Amino acid sequence: MIIMVRYHNYQLKWRKEGMLLIRTFTFVIRC
Repeated sequence: MIIMVRYHNYQLKWRKEGMLLIRTFTFVIRC
């Protein structure tokens, strides 16, 4: 159970960082 919770939290964190990376990437492409 603990491992699943840790994996879920890691996924959420990765998603946030991934979205930030995609946003900056698209912003750089536009400029």
